[in-house]
Amino acid sequence: MKLPYTICYTSVANDLDEEDVNRIFEVTAKHNNECQIQGLLLYSKETSRFFQVLEGEKKEVINLYHEKILKDPRHNDITDVFHKPTSKPIFFKYTSKFNLIKTSEDLKEIKRYIEEHKYSQANSDEVLRLLEPFLILYS
Repeated sequence: MKLPYTICYTSVANDLDEEDVNRIFEVTAKHNNECQIQGLLLYSKETSRFFQVLEGEKKEVINLYHEKILKDPRHNDITDVFHKPTSKPIFFKYTSKFNLIKTSEDLKEIKRYIEEHKYSQANSDEVLRLLEPFLILYS
């Protein structure tokens, strides 16, 4: 059995309005669900930052990242947090869908999930650390 692959990154949005961000959320959810990619996508209006975790079959995840995400002109300053195979994906058991975090309650639910599973999840401490600024903004 192949190990799932995970990529986590942050980026800065280029002058997006609420309609642009909603379109990104819709297209992301549709594509990632069709490709059986799990994870989450966050956007902070206050900091104009995206935070995304992708988990799934290596070829699908890497292709999405290199062919779409890195080439998307709607954001810049893309910073890899991790980019590797994982024996313990964070979001495979959370839900079968890609998670779009739009409310403080959504974010708190993800944080609760990661904290509950963090001892068995390889990347969860890093993801929790990166979620903290979003949790403060949504509080």
